[in-house]
Amino acid sequence: MSKREDFDLSEDQIAHIKRSFALLDQNGDGRISRTEVIKAAQLLGLNPTKRDADKMLREFDKNQNGFVEFDEYLKVMKRHFEPELDIEKERLITAFKTIDKNGNGFITKEDLRFALRCKDTPFSDKEVEELLQDADTNQDGKIDYKEFVVSKMCHKLF
Repeated sequence: MSKREDFDLSEDQIAHIKRSFALLDQNGDGRISRTEVIKAAQLLGLNPTKRDADKMLREFDKNQNGFVEFDEYLKVMKRHFEPELDIEKERLITAFKTIDKNGNGFITKEDLRFALRCKDTPFSDKEVEELLQDADTNQDGKIDYKEFVVSKMCHKLF
């Protein structure tokens, strides 16, 4: 799978692709034929031959049945979309990296204590210990990213 295909489309992007498929599928049978490819190209100001249309169809028609079904269309159209930036995920990654002072992928008690000392209202050692225990679901004495994003601590602090 190429980097252009290793992401999920948003609901809006899928809806956009569904609408474009429906416009091309003029008879509404759930698939695009060579005739419909030619008509679509003509709407774009092109004048394709049947040979040109067959070439376009082959790009989409992976099961080689002479038609383009929606799943085939979706796979090709996905290449024309950029992955949407998940701002919340990026924010949490930045927060995690800020607390993870040595960059080893874990937040230790010391990392957490240091980060919480910088807050307007400092946390007591007991509160730090409670936050760490709550977030450290596998009880290894440190918090990895997956534990961090689902913890009460993450939601309390960020």
